[in-house]
Amino acid sequence: MNERAAAVARRVIDAADDLGVHVERLSCGAQVLDFGVQAPGGLGAGLELAA
Repeated sequence: MNERAAAVARRVIDAADDLGVHVERLSCGAQVLDFGVQAPGGLGAGLELAA
């Protein structure tokens, strides 16, 4: 992951509840950010994803 993507991921994780994003850590240690498949998502989440 490049620095820009890592910064977006950190911002989203920190504001996940406000953005309607679900964060899940897998058994392998990877984090999955759900921007609207099972999570409600929303405009704010989409804007962060597009950043």
